[in-house]
Amino acid sequence: MFAAARAHPETQLLLEPCIELACWAHARRKFFDLFQASQSPGAQKALQRIGVLYAIEAEGRNMSTDERQRLRAEKSQPALTELHDWLQKTRLLMAPNSATAKAIDYSLKRWPALMRYAETGDLPIDNNPVENSIRPIALGKKIGCLPARSAPANERLSFKPCWAPPSSTALIRPLG
Repeated sequence: MFAAARAHPETQLLLEPCIELACWAHARRKFFDLFQASQSPGAQKALQRIGVLYAIEAEGRNMSTDERQRLRAEKSQPALTELHDWLQKTRLLMAPNSATAKAIDYSLKRWPALMRYAETGDLPIDNNPVENSIRPIALGKKIGCLPARSAPANERLSFKPCWAPPSSTALIRPLG
């Protein structure tokens, strides 16, 4: 989940308050893990329905914001309504603490934030691009260093790599 705020490009003053967006990749992951573990037909059906949303996004990838908003109104919003109805009906059939119920509950609990992207043409369906861009930094922080080959990431940090590639025997320790 993440929040999006729109700011004026020159003054950086907020034009709108922050809004909560939920990430469809995280919701999808609950069903993916369930399907991998148990071949659950319900998880498979959820994955197919979520796949429809991603197919619509792929269709709108090169569109303008206004065109994408129209596409989402025409295709994504009805698909989201169908998915929501299916999740609610399916949830009623599940045992309260089953893995399928937990996966469904994850999405239903976040439903307003999950569907918010489809109300606009500029909000993303998931936060994968953001997560992918910060992963090298997060992993570097976790282990206390970054690979010496990761110069762009290293430039954004206040410390230097604490280890060198295998071709080098020298170690560089973090500053401070």
